[in-house]
Amino acid sequence: MQAAIRDQMTDDVQTLVPDLQSVPVIDVTATAMLTDLDDELTRTGRRLLIAREVGQVRDVLRHAGAEGLARRIHPTVDDAVQASRHQQIPPETNPEDADPTNR
Repeated sequence: MQAAIRDQMTDDVQTLVPDLQSVPVIDVTATAMLTDLDDELTRTGRRLLIAREVGQVRDVLRHAGAEGLARRIHPTVDDAVQASRHQQIPPETNPEDADPTNR
């Protein structure tokens, strides 16, 4: 899936916003994929924001140590896009959040 996303991202794309409304449950594999994707996007100066999670996505991300990503979940796609445009993305103040080995 990451390869498919990578193939679709042009140079002018700065933020990726997956809509997780239809994802009520997230497993270890999906959590790892999201955190790896987040790390890759961060290395290239881009951001991953998540929209419309329902269920346990935020809790599982936090449990996996991806607190920074869990804080970038927005109630709607529009909210995520607006946050991206206005730089209203919560800062990752915990140094462990920025260290991919802690995920």
